[in-house]
Amino acid sequence: MINIAIIEDQPELRQGLAEMFEYNAEFTLCGVYDSGFAALEEITETASPDVILLDMQMPGMNGVETLQELRKRSITSKIIIYTVFETNQLVFDALRAGASGYILKKESPERIIECIHEALNEGAPMSREIANKVIAYFRSDAAPGGQGMDNLTTLEQDFLRLLSEGFMYKEIADKHNISLQMVKYHLHKIYQKMQVTNRTQAIKQFQQHS
Repeated sequence: MINIAIIEDQPELRQGLAEMFEYNAEFTLCGVYDSGFAALEEITETASPDVILLDMQMPGMNGVETLQELRKRSITSKIIIYTVFETNQLVFDALRAGASGYILKKESPERIIECIHEALNEGAPMSREIANKVIAYFRSDAAPGGQGMDNLTTLEQDFLRLLSEGFMYKEIADKHNISLQMVKYHLHKIYQKMQVTNRTQAIKQFQQHS
């Protein structure tokens, strides 16, 4: 059984989501909240759901603020942003704060459930529009011409240094005050620039260059 909670301020949508999970034997609905404040009163480190669907635009405390507070309280639930908003700033603020995925409210029930499974399997579910924004961001941030160590930014070189010193992904995320998902995105970009496929190859090339 997958324990799931919903944080959504729109009554009709909140009810629709709740009914979708209540009628699916695969899920246990363990919390339905109309605000971030209400959710934070009940969700704790010892009583946290497997997955949280979190609205972005809510009165009093928005989705990013709620997400940041949940992570501060060591809530390890997979938190998927579920919203109509797809501006670049909101997307990257959410990912940096520790969101496991970012999907739009127009997605079908089948796609929502698929995204939940993807997040639980350590994936990063995103609506197509959001994935395109992420790809465009990394393409625009890529250094022009060539591949390899000389093409890495200072931040990327620091990531590699930490990897070579034995730091885990979570430790790198904490050190740079970013989400684990953003660390994975940066490392994927590093591997592409260096033309390697894994951590071991990247560290070897880094050490040879150093």
